[in-house]
Amino acid sequence: MEPLAALLREEVPRAIVLPYLYGYILGASIALPVRGRFVRRRAVRNFQKWVARQLQPLGPDVELDAVGHSFGTHLLHRSMVQEGGFRPFFRRVVYMGGIVSTREKFEQHDDHVEGVLNLFSREDEVVFSCPFGHCGWKGFKNFRMPVADKSLIGAHGGVFVKQFDMTPLGHQDYTQPGTMAWTRAAEWLKG
Repeated sequence: MEPLAALLREEVPRAIVLPYLYGYILGASIALPVRGRFVRRRAVRNFQKWVARQLQPLGPDVELDAVGHSFGTHLLHRSMVQEGGFRPFFRRVVYMGGIVSTREKFEQHDDHVEGVLNLFSREDEVVFSCPFGHCGWKGFKNFRMPVADKSLIGAHGGVFVKQFDMTPLGHQDYTQPGTMAWTRAAEWLKG
């Protein structure tokens, strides 16, 4: 994500960009029913603690935006609803190759996020085979507005969601500088 961080620093000079690195998590370990639940919850709690530590010196008036790719989308998404830890308040969130359920209604997120940009691709083979969710493969499905030109714009429960189909991006292509995903993410976060 460092290329996006550099782009954001250039485009929004007043922004403080803080990349979060959760380390390597074996895909099979998060997919296991019992052990996986423990690994996922611990990863979300660690993320919640990290966000709290980063925000403390910045004060209460800071606006927080976030970008997540793959398991990072799970961390962002669950951090807003998982009890037992600091639940961050985001202004805008970008999901790239997300592994969040397509049926998510964002009802639990109303107070914790203003807007979500979901960048997805039907060519994303990793999300296609993911047991958690396919928003990074086919977008979210529970919004009132109709789909038009592979873009879905809708509102549900006060959260504004905008989606763009980035076909033909593969799962790792989102992290490559210069792709349409980077441009869309930077535009969304600047706005």
